[in-house]
Amino acid sequence: MKIEDVIDLLYLPMDSDVVISALDSLGLNLPILDDSYITEGDVSTEKSDLGLEFTFKEISGETASQGSPLVFQSFVHEEYPHDLLYGIKRSDSYAVVKEKIGSSAAFGHKYLKSSRTWKLVREDGKPYAISIRFDKSMEQIVAFALYAFPPEDEAKKFVLNEADR
Repeated sequence: MKIEDVIDLLYLPMDSDVVISALDSLGLNLPILDDSYITEGDVSTEKSDLGLEFTFKEISGETASQGSPLVFQSFVHEEYPHDLLYGIKRSDSYAVVKEKIGSSAAFGHKYLKSSRTWKLVREDGKPYAISIRFDKSMEQIVAFALYAFPPEDEAKKFVLNEADR
């Protein structure tokens, strides 16, 4: 599964035919909505052999079929064999990633100083984010995730100072 296909899964109900088919193609089962979903607010798949993992949760302002949680996030583990979005490679520095995406990150993380997030928009107008954590020197990628970007997420992030961009 290409990373571009993962973006198309964001905001879809976990019980939709498209999501079930995508998970099947990765050898993943739908997670069970048990007590931990009620207390934690989300539920995740196992990691696939391809290195993709999906998290589902309710997203405010979005509707789902009969209360089914939506695809909220995909964590892309290091064994993922393809380039990431925009031709990004795990060996890319922050400077190279900025050049490939075409802009500086819009957000940093409150606690992870080497984490950067870009807010982007799909063709259907729905916002999504690329979140990348770099090593401390900002010279290579340590973690990569895609996630739906509901409005309340903007309040959880802080805008980077110009010096951090």
